[in-house]
Amino acid sequence: MQKLLKLKEWNEQQPVKRCYGYILKAIKRGDIFPPPIKFGKEWCFEEKATYRMLTKRTSLMERINGETKKQRQ
Repeated sequence: MQKLLKLKEWNEQQPVKRCYGYILKAIKRGDIFPPPIKFGKEWCFEEKATYRMLTKRTSLMERINGETKKQRQ
């Protein structure tokens, strides 16, 4: 298992440092992979954890069916 870092330590290693609230929202949205683990009140991240900014969120039906909506022309 990889070494676990606390939220502040992990944030300092990132190319763009974010505020505490922004990181908590990113955790809840699932934008950090692999997802951090919460021990009591502390969030612990693996060293290799990265922030993934998704440009387009897909609907549940698209994820289930693997289809996209047809656009009108």
